[in-house]
Amino acid sequence: MAYKYFRHSIATIGLIIVSIVCFAQLVKEKQQYVMDHYWDNYDFRAGVNNPLETERALLTYLEKSRINSLEKTKKNLIILSRKMAQNCLTFNYFHELFRKFLYDPNSPMRSEHLYRPLLTEFLSSPCAEKKRLAKAIEDLKWINKNNPGMPAPDFLYTMSNGKNSTLYSPKSPLLLLILYNPECESCIENQKSLINAKIIRDLLQSRKLKILSVYIDFKIEIWKKQKHNLPKTWLSAYDPKHYLRTKKLYDLRSVPTMYLLNRKKNIILKDANFDQVIYYLTTSSY
Repeated sequence: MAYKYFRHSIATIGLIIVSIVCFAQLVKEKQQYVMDHYWDNYDFRAGVNNPLETERALLTYLEKSRINSLEKTKKNLIILSRKMAQNCLTFNYFHELFRKFLYDPNSPMRSEHLYRPLLTEFLSSPCAEKKRLAKAIEDLKWINKNNPGMPAPDFLYTMSNGKNSTLYSPKSPLLLLILYNPECESCIENQKSLINAKIIRDLLQSRKLKILSVYIDFKIEIWKKQKHNLPKTWLSAYDPKHYLRTKKLYDLRSVPTMYLLNRKKNIILKDANFDQVIYYLTTSSY
């Protein structure tokens, strides 16, 4: 039985949870067995009797799913979603958690690749609550937009010198587009990390990379006070017509938002974090 590899159980939801330490000590085959049978004791027909423990169980499951390939995890999540449909309350509760863990911009497990098939399952299910449908449709629209390989939406911006330009104007093998607000703490931390990254400095110096940092909000005076805090090697600008917000060209649920573009301004990385940008720059040829 897989259960001997678990340290403790949560009787209230009928699910046995493996400890992280114990799980890490298992050989690959036993880890896989645990994952394949993780939900065997969960009665999806009974509804959600203990929401907090159920949320914890799903979080643990998603964390440990990293041992699998992306395609294997997608398949497992689709199977799980269909089991949930035995009870519509269970189905809707779990799908709200999927959104929280896999689509919230601040979630460390955010993955549009995993959330997309779950959205498709949700939208095609008779269990889907009507009040959640509009949000799910909107999520799917954004997930299908601005993906790698697609051309980045163009827009007008005004630079520090007062001149207007467009996204497609800077010429370089790579362009890192940063959509930000200078008063947000995460934007400040991201800026510091980029400034301190040697690979960024080297690529800027060799002119293989340009960085375009665009203020996305409406109080231009804030940008004018802070614009000189950016390195002179970066392009500092703001959106004078507020198209980024009003026309919803990019997903701005959280800032900073970074897109890495190639010479043709096709998207390489969508809504990437600092680590993803650095990994690409250090492992790819361009």
